[in-house]
Amino acid sequence: LDPNDDFKREDAFYMQAFRAAEEAEKLLKKHGIAKTRPADYFAETAKSDDHMERVRQKLLNDQASAEASERAKKQREIKKYGKQVQKEVLAKRQAEKKAAIESVKRRRKGVQQQLRATDDALDFDVDTFHTERDDQQPHQKSAKRAKKDAKFGFGGKKRMARKNTAESAASGKGFSQRANKKPFAGTPGARPGTRKPAKRPGKAARQKSKGRS
Repeated sequence: LDPNDDFKREDAFYMQAFRAAEEAEKLLKKHGIAKTRPADYFAETAKSDDHMERVRQKLLNDQASAEASERAKKQREIKKYGKQVQKEVLAKRQAEKKAAIESVKRRRKGVQQQLRATDDALDFDVDTFHTERDDQQPHQKSAKRAKKDAKFGFGGKKRMARKNTAESAASGKGFSQRANKKPFAGTPGARPGTRKPAKRPGKAARQKSKGRS
C-alpha cells in the first residue's frame, strides 16, 4: 500500500471500517442487542425518560385546565343569559299586571260615572220623599204609648231637669216657713194627737212572749 496514494489509502480505511461493522453486527446479533432504531426515534435527548414523562403530564394537565376554564366560561355566559331572560319575563309580567289593573280601574270609573248619570236622571231625593210621606200620613200614637207619655213624660232631657236655677232660688216660690218649722213625729215639742212610735220591748218581755208561742 503506497501511503502517498490518497485514493488507495482512503479506500483501505473504508474497507477496514466496513469489515469492523460487519463483525460488530455479528456480535450484537449473537448477544441479542438491537442494532436498528425505533420507528418513532428522532434524536438523542438531554433529558431522561422520567423527566420527559413529567413534562408530558404537565402539558396534558394544562390542556385539561384550559378546557375546564372554557366550559366554565360558557356556563357563566349561559347563566347570565338565563338571568337576562328571567328579568325580561318578570318585567313583561309586571307590565301585564299593571295594564290589567289600569283596565279594571277604567272600567270601574266608567261604571261609577254611569251610575251617577243614572242617579241624576232619576232626580230622586230620599229625604224629600220621606218628608212628603210623613206629611201625608201623620203618625198616630197607640193608647198604651199615650198613657205612658201622660204618666212619665214623652222624651226630652230628663237629667238635671229639677235642678234649681238662679231665678228659682231667688224667687222663693213654694217655700213655707211654717211647714219647715214642724217638729218630727214622736219628738218633744210635737203637736198633741200625733202618734208616738212604739218602743221595742225589753229582753224579758221578748223571752216571755216567745215562751207563750
